[in-house]
Amino acid sequence: MMNMVSSSLWITYSRMMSDTPLLVRGSSDLILFSISTLYILSNRFDMNRIYPSDVSSTDHSHPPTR
Repeated sequence: MMNMVSSSLWITYSRMMSDTPLLVRGSSDLILFSISTLYILSNRFDMNRIYPSDVSSTDHSHPPTR
């Protein structure tokens, strides 16, 4: 999160100074940090998701019936 804020500040600064290389770097950093954040969050949501097949195979609250 801090990296994204920092990149946004660099973008603002580079626009005020008309510094194109710094603008390109700040923009690319912001894009890459956003992609990384989305990737991490999607993996975290996938790890916390419970699938119906997982519930039935791990549900040991009732003994198996014969």
